[in-house]
Amino acid sequence: MNIMNDSINNINNMVTNDITNFDNYEMITQFSEEAFHDFKNILATISGLTQLTMLKAQSEETKLYLSRIKRATSDFTEALNNYYDFTTGLNNNKKGIHVLSETVDEAISMVKHKFSDSDIINNRLVLNLNIQSKSKVYGYKYKLIQCFLNILTNAIDSMDKAEGILTVKVFNDSSNVFVNVVIIDTGSGISVENLERLFKERFTTKSNGTGLGLKIAKNCVEGHGGSLSITSKINEGTKVHILLPIYND
Repeated sequence: MNIMNDSINNINNMVTNDITNFDNYEMITQFSEEAFHDFKNILATISGLTQLTMLKAQSEETKLYLSRIKRATSDFTEALNNYYDFTTGLNNNKKGIHVLSETVDEAISMVKHKFSDSDIINNRLVLNLNIQSKSKVYGYKYKLIQCFLNILTNAIDSMDKAEGILTVKVFNDSSNVFVNVVIIDTGSGISVENLERLFKERFTTKSNGTGLGLKIAKNCVEGHGGSLSITSKINEGTKVHILLPIYND
């Protein structure tokens, strides 16, 4: 189980942390195409044999462990599909019209594996999703997904040692000119000094961070004609507020 969960996290970390340069499209896509079918065949075999063994299992304890293996296999397959879809999308990334709330939801689905089973069972981390807008934006869908991935990952990581609530809101402003995406965590917060340095390239407070995530997110949002701002308090949490212009048909 630990090996499977580690593999899920590794795949999602590749999406959320390692893909920081869109010039790497071809390399990323080549890896995806070569590995995707091999991984899926292995996972299908594990899932099938697990299901067969469950039918023959006698004890409830054995059935419980097998069901967990099957669930982990399913989660791993979903993570793999997300990674493949994402990297394929990067390589074919073109401007288009997108429902922004659906783009946000795709990003959330790609980081949900950071909420481990134990976190959910023990209510350590809670996700509140409040979608009040179906407005469209015009832009690069997969660049926007990466933008949201970077912010969501930072939020989840900031709550790694305590109970936390991650809130994601999508709504229009009163004039229906901009769609708002607000991501709030109840994590460790950011000092005033570090807030001033957040968008400087290579600045990070993480031991394994690249210092590129927020800079990429800010550049992406501004490249779409929007804005990104951050407010935070130590030991209370952080709020990221994104504004993007609504596309009118």
